Amino acid sequence: WPLHKMEDLLHLLVDLDKLVKKAGFIESTL
Repeated sequence: WPLHKMEDLLHLLVDLDKLVKKAGFIESTL
């Protein structure tokens, strides 16, 4: 795999993680 592809994938995972945490936070405040 090209290195920049790995970096893109890593950024995607980080974004997903942030979204999940945000969703969990919103759920817990409801």
